Amino acid sequence: MFETYLYSDEWNQEEKDNLIKKTVYYMEMSNLPEQIIKPHELIYGKDGKCIGYSYRKPDRDLISLKNLFQPDSMKQYHVEQSKLFEIGRQVLNLLRHLEKLDIYPGFIDLSYLYVSANLDDSNLYLFHPEMFQAGKIPSSYPWYPSDEKLFDEPFDLFDKEKQLRADGKLMYKILTASSKGNAKIPPNPKNQEMSWDFWNLLSKEWKELFLNLKNKGISYEKMEEETNQYFEKQRLKTVPMERPEKDKNITDTDNVKEKAYALITILRQADKSIQEISRELYLLQEKLELHPQFHFAQGFVLGNKHPFSKSFRFYPKEYRSQLGHVISEYSFGEALIIASETLDEALKRDERPSYLFILLDGEIKNDKMFHIALKRLEMLKENWYTKLVLVPIGQLKGEGYQLLNHLCMKGNKQ
Repeated sequence: MFETYLYSDEWNQEEKDNLIKKTVYYMEMSNLPEQIIKPHELIYGKDGKCIGYSYRKPDRDLISLKNLFQPDSMKQYHVEQSKLFEIGRQVLNLLRHLEKLDIYPGFIDLSYLYVSANLDDSNLYLFHPEMFQAGKIPSSYPWYPSDEKLFDEPFDLFDKEKQLRADGKLMYKILTASSKGNAKIPPNPKNQEMSWDFWNLLSKEWKELFLNLKNKGISYEKMEEETNQYFEKQRLKTVPMERPEKDKNITDTDNVKEKAYALITILRQADKSIQEISRELYLLQEKLELHPQFHFAQGFVLGNKHPFSKSFRFYPKEYRSQLGHVISEYSFGEALIIASETLDEALKRDERPSYLFILLDGEIKNDKMFHIALKRLEMLKENWYTKLVLVPIGQLKGEGYQLLNHLCMKGNKQ
């Protein structure tokens, strides 16, 4: 099915002439990726001037990423993080193909990237390649102030290095579902609430990669590696794994105990003393070590600027975890989300009795991220034999603390 695309009357004559030249340039190119919808034939008006071109439209319902990433569309199509990564992987494959052809399109606009409206297949299309840079004719995609900040000085033509930064920014927009042209990194939680939520679900590696775009802290290989790691992580959630062999640190006495998980989440504030929370941590680990029924594989989630988790393992007798003295501001809610995901993944691999201990020495910010964490923790209790135990350090009375304490006190699945 052929459709027509007409050049905008808003373009001046020089801009239209450049668009026509680029249309011909890409229309005659034989090795463009099949995902790019090429111009088919120029269209002329009655006065003999070129006014646009025809192209073959895919025979399916499509929606642009610009429209898909609107809040109402995200709800209608039930777009979650996994779908954003599926789209991101397809876009990354296309960008790599263009890079190998030495084609530098510039800042690709989400309005020109389309996916199937039913979202049940992996088809991705990029329309209107005449917007690309072609030879010495610059890209026709719009520039925004946040894009200009990625480069040290203004320029007209993209090269390999500059295109890589532009493609990194495009991946950022996709993985955070950001429909804003002037998308800043990280998103503003006040006017980009949805993107802020997706940003907080990204791994520490993705966040550092995007935050360092200006400092050349990115490569196609790194983006591919992180994308593949995300999908491998999702695969492990659904593939059952065999129980691990006996750990060399487990003694014969331990063998008579039932194996269990203990995930210890440390929520510290920067202005609190380390000694008090460390003492509570050591007492907790002593209780775990002397537990009459369970032998615990311990895991840790440590709240800091970028909260992270340490995977479960059976530690030797009298092992005590050490905490760093310096701590930067971070989200308690994000740390609790990481804790719920860490324990959930472990239980999917090997279901055991499990405890999630939360050592808290500061007031919890009762924001949207915290409420997402509460829902994740509640699902954890519903789906597994998991007991939540809150260990407050000092007198805590805030609303966030009360909500978390109430959840921990509720009955657990037996």
